[in-house]
Amino acid sequence: MANRARDTGENPLVQTAILIAGLMSDRTRTRDVLFYIDLVKNVFQAFLHVPDFEIQSVQILRKFKRYQELGWGEIRNDNSAVILNLNPQGIFQIIVSLREIEYILPFNEATFLQWFLDSYRQHILDRVSGALNPAEMQKLERYLEPYSVFRAQVERLRQGAKDMEERISESAKLLAFIQESQKKGMSTEEIVTSLPSEFSYRLSHQKRFQEWLQGLPENIQTYEIEKGIAKRQGDLYRRLQDSISSMTTFYQEAQKATLP
Repeated sequence: MANRARDTGENPLVQTAILIAGLMSDRTRTRDVLFYIDLVKNVFQAFLHVPDFEIQSVQILRKFKRYQELGWGEIRNDNSAVILNLNPQGIFQIIVSLREIEYILPFNEATFLQWFLDSYRQHILDRVSGALNPAEMQKLERYLEPYSVFRAQVERLRQGAKDMEERISESAKLLAFIQESQKKGMSTEEIVTSLPSEFSYRLSHQKRFQEWLQGLPENIQTYEIEKGIAKRQGDLYRRLQDSISSMTTFYQEAQKATLP
């Protein structure tokens, strides 16, 4: 039975390039994968100033070996070239890995992945036909539905928006407490000392917000109480909230423009 382990923590671009090469031919060489990586990078860099990065053949070869260990394909040598025969289980598992990424993808990667899955949906289904069990086939068809990548992005963004709203609400309560304390004539040190424990500010699981403030130099502590917290709410949290809203709108509008 094929190993159902996930290929997690990997560069989605590399996974996608291996998948494309595997769909185009049952003889996937490292040079083929590198070609598709460069092709995708070229698309991104044509309109975005994204940082360049290099992928070496040895990194692709390690991926080939990993996929063979997982039962997703078979490696063989052909005239000194290393060939990976990606099998239907490998195609399925790579798509699952790409679709179950838990973070919000950069919009260029999400857009490319959506385009690729939309464009090659039937080719993918043809390659895995009869080789997957009913549960796997059902999952694959769900992940290949039109707009599914964009819908997943919207859901993750909504979760991010909810978290940001909670941060802003908590920050507003903290600011109200500070302003009320200042009206009472309390010093910065007194305000910090009297901060209620619920003002964690989501700083860290390792240290409470009050504890962090108490460990700051006096001038930084004063800045945080008088200006820093308010600026963080207005200049950071509100702007992040606006960017989440803009990205959500982008993916919602993109669903309308994408052809099934």
